[in-house]
Amino acid sequence: MAQILVICQRVPWPLQDGHALRVFQLARHLDAAHTCHLACLPRGSEHVPGLQQERCFASITVLPPLPARRHWRRFLRRHGDRDYHRFAYPGYFAAAVATLQNFVDRNAINVVVATLSASEEFMRPLRGVAKILDQYDCSTLASERELAAATRQNLLWQLHRRHRLRQIRATESDLKHRCDAVTTIAPPDQQRLQELNPGGPPIELMPNGVQARLLQNDSNSVPALRGVAFWGDLGYSVNRRAVEYFYREVWLPCLQPAGVRWAIVGPNAGVALRDLAARHQEISLPGFVSDLFEYLAPYPVMINPMRTGSGLKNKVLEAMAAGKVVVSTSLGVDALPFLDGVHGRITDDPMRFAEIVLELLDEPARRSVLVTCARDLVRSRYTWEAVGSAWSELLTKVGGAQSRYGGGSGSCSGT
Repeated sequence: MAQILVICQRVPWPLQDGHALRVFQLARHLDAAHTCHLACLPRGSEHVPGLQQERCFASITVLPPLPARRHWRRFLRRHGDRDYHRFAYPGYFAAAVATLQNFVDRNAINVVVATLSASEEFMRPLRGVAKILDQYDCSTLASERELAAATRQNLLWQLHRRHRLRQIRATESDLKHRCDAVTTIAPPDQQRLQELNPGGPPIELMPNGVQARLLQNDSNSVPALRGVAFWGDLGYSVNRRAVEYFYREVWLPCLQPAGVRWAIVGPNAGVALRDLAARHQEISLPGFVSDLFEYLAPYPVMINPMRTGSGLKNKVLEAMAAGKVVVSTSLGVDALPFLDGVHGRITDDPMRFAEIVLELLDEPARRSVLVTCARDLVRSRYTWEAVGSAWSELLTKVGGAQSRYGGGSGSCSGT
């Protein structure tokens, strides 16, 4: 049995983005023998009552707000952002670590989990615990892909992004020398983090999952609309670029003339996207919807035209489980054992993308075959129940072993 403290940068509720979904569902699907507590910075603190009602965490501790002023010493940090809070808010950081250490001691915590490297900074000084970093998205990989795709950006932008990339690489290096275990979400992220952290134990692969109930949906119970769907946090730059690309290169020249409707679902749609939807009656932009798959029931095809980013796309797993045929760029499904023509379709050519969508909209029998294979893949490997079991095993293993760092002095050193 493990007493677990999860540290993250914001309250993981409501479940409107990948961060909240992962933190919440991994805790929700832990083995019942484990007890899980949550500590987080105050961003989203207004959602604490809603999260408490879910009874997912034994307790929720919200740290005080960050000070308004940052210390000039933040410019002296040498290792990317791994010590950002210690330099920018020295008094606050020391007090926050003391609060966390007191919580660890009072509640006999034996495993601390930090979600992403920004939270690892608060976990690092804690004494008497095993430490796991869930670096589920490799920021280095995402930034490298963004730079590679940015052919139209000016020199100043590229210089800034290259400087930022150096900082990100420094932050994600030496992770395994600061933690007892490091997990990530997908094989490409795992490989890049392993390259940044040679030696020591391997980076553990811990994918996301979907609710098993989605696999019970009858995808044929609602008449199919001649339309495609995309969903996600529309304020997230990776999703926004995907929508812009699909509109410009695929939907406007090829699918609109063929009468194909397009539902774009999710929170934080900006002015440009709202203007785009206002210009085309074939595009639906409902914002966040409480029952996503009821709303999308008539749409038989899910498009995933990702051009940048990293990690495992939750929307793809959800679509596969819910009986949607996925048409994606190769980058959009590189985290999954997703085979073109077996679990869905893959293409990086915009004209071919449009052709595939039209073929699938006109061939319900072909869609049915792809849906069956995709659901079998999700059922076998990507339910939250299966992921939660693997997560529980890792926590038990790490919590039962002698921490390499738990008995240290608690120094806040970034080296």
